[in-house]
Amino acid sequence: MSGTLTDAPSSPPARVGGAASISNRLRARRPDLDALLFLLALALFLATRLWGLERFPITFFGDEAIQSVTAADLIAHGFRGPYGELLPTYFENGGAFNLSVSVYLQVIPHALFGFSIFVTRLTSVLIALTAVAAVALILRDGLRVRPWWLGALVLSITPAWFLHSRTALETVIAVSFYAWFLYCYLRYRSGTRPLWLFAAVVAAALAFYSYSPMQVVVVSTTALLLLSDARFHRRHARTLLGGLALAALLSLPYLRFLHQHGFDGARHLRVLDSYLVDADLGTSEKLGRFMDEYARGLSPRYWYDPNEGQDLLRHRMKGYGNLLLATLPFLVAGLAVCLVRIRSSAHRAVVIALVCAPLGGALVTTHITRDLVLVVPAALLVTLGIDLALNVLRRVPWRYVAIPVFVVLGAGQIVMLHDALANGPRWYQGYGLYGMQFGSHQVGAAARRYLDSVPDGRVVVSPAWANNTDRIVRLVTDDDDRVATGSIEGWRFRRLPIPDGLLFVVTPAEYAIIRDDRRFTEQRVLGILRYPDGSPGFYLLRLHYSRQAAAIFAREKVARSRPVQEAVLVGGQPAVVTYPQLSRGRIVDVFDGDPFTLVRTLEANPFVVRISFDTARSARGIEVRLPSLQGVVTLTVTEAGRRAPIVFRRDLPEVTVDPDLSIPFGRRLAVATAEVAVQDVRQPRDGQVHVAEVILEP
Repeated sequence: MSGTLTDAPSSPPARVGGAASISNRLRARRPDLDALLFLLALALFLATRLWGLERFPITFFGDEAIQSVTAADLIAHGFRGPYGELLPTYFENGGAFNLSVSVYLQVIPHALFGFSIFVTRLTSVLIALTAVAAVALILRDGLRVRPWWLGALVLSITPAWFLHSRTALETVIAVSFYAWFLYCYLRYRSGTRPLWLFAAVVAAALAFYSYSPMQVVVVSTTALLLLSDARFHRRHARTLLGGLALAALLSLPYLRFLHQHGFDGARHLRVLDSYLVDADLGTSEKLGRFMDEYARGLSPRYWYDPNEGQDLLRHRMKGYGNLLLATLPFLVAGLAVCLVRIRSSAHRAVVIALVCAPLGGALVTTHITRDLVLVVPAALLVTLGIDLALNVLRRVPWRYVAIPVFVVLGAGQIVMLHDALANGPRWYQGYGLYGMQFGSHQVGAAARRYLDSVPDGRVVVSPAWANNTDRIVRLVTDDDDRVATGSIEGWRFRRLPIPDGLLFVVTPAEYAIIRDDRRFTEQRVLGILRYPDGSPGFYLLRLHYSRQAAAIFAREKVARSRPVQEAVLVGGQPAVVTYPQLSRGRIVDVFDGDPFTLVRTLEANPFVVRISFDTARSARGIEVRLPSLQGVVTLTVTEAGRRAPIVFRRDLPEVTVDPDLSIPFGRRLAVATAEVAVQDVRQPRDGQVHVAEVILEP
């Protein structure tokens, strides 16, 4: 079992003051082999992450760029967020508040080095390095394993960790702090250093704030550890109370966020399309979905099958599972060791971490970014299994065992790195929005080259190839205000200026449309940015409007100005609704009772919705739910049997976060028609206005 391997027999005691005594003292100062291998493992991790850091993963994700761009905005605005709060707890990404610690970690690197793909990823790599160290230290100080440094190598060679630890995604930060949470807790649990509990609380808080799926993982792990070691905690009640007090203090930023923005969980789950907020599913169905996703998050097939296909292409390494298949027998053996030694707090903690790891993904769908934390208990279990296997070599001098094992796992990392850099660009053929989202480096370099050659030029980059494209463009062009993101559809929709120096960067699909569009003439292709497989990825275009453009725009504007009529159920009652043409959603979304289904006008401000009932509808008022708006809401109601309408007006003088306007009639009315006009004063008359819900209050 663990710790039974021995090195060569020790030398007999040396005579005091003799030459042998000096030799022994010099030998004692030599680095311990295990400590040396640990340091080499950290160095190897760092080398295999920094080498080609900008080349693999092959694209720089928008969810990476947003970390540095948000940090830059935070610095520029005196460390106040978009809503004016000092040192905001969370920042928005993709319609939900889900960035926090990862942004603050980018503040100093950005202040020192500016925008840089390498620096942005380097910050994450350095944090990931500490996770590798934490796993090894858990094995040394918690699980008391002789080859404790193996944990660093095992985690480093785990494919899911190899890929994501080379990115600036916030899941890497959260996993790293979670590893330190486990380490600090086990040091506290050892009973020799109870003050380690305070370090554990800090690490848990950092993991909690770093990544939203980790919140349920951290809370559930904490609860199970408290229950698992209840007798120990009772003996150290004063320390535990101190830890709880510190946890309460560290929760204040979260409580401030709840006070300022309300509970964002339901909205966040809706953005992620979670089954938990699906109104069509009952409680038993939701529970069944949860159990299915949780089981998938623990499934060996999901973690080891390279062809499982559960994750997006950009989060997978072709030919590898999320965990290395060769480690599966050792993980099973390590789990058996933990179950046999379940009375040991440290071994229970590993099982608890394993059990809690899939909870974040189970709330939505199992996905490697949400479930990445499982690599920590997996690395611990695999190392325990390897330690068990090495026990058969207990009579072999330790250095003859340790060094070959180190060489094999270290070489595996180098082989994996070579494969990723040499073959990774052609692993998958889907390079667009729903695949690899390739192009960050290439678009940034092309924009810089063009502006160097045309100093008074401007560049418009299509947003259709990646998420958070505006953040990517800001970072890869060093926030050059001559570069902007914008769809070529804007120039096809209405006649916008096209100065001589304007360069469009468009996707092949957009180019195919523009090429046959009679609005444009002199379509000059200045260059083509190609995907790794050689196919066109982006076209660099110079355009001018044709003589026919004015007539085409005029005809289309007349067609777009025609209102639309549609039969809709309003509050369960048939009605005819007249409304302007929409660019987002369907008019039924305004009356479905779901504030998350927004509609948006194509080019109408105000947004006028007229509801006509065949049979008068009795109502006490109307509620209008809106996204952020600064403007005027006017309600015109006509009662059955009366000609004179009743007009109500509500002003929104300031930008409000998702206002809900309740407009009472003052008495119950028999509504024949109701017209709601929503005007956004920030938009022109042909601007776009959003509406979430219009509800007649019975």
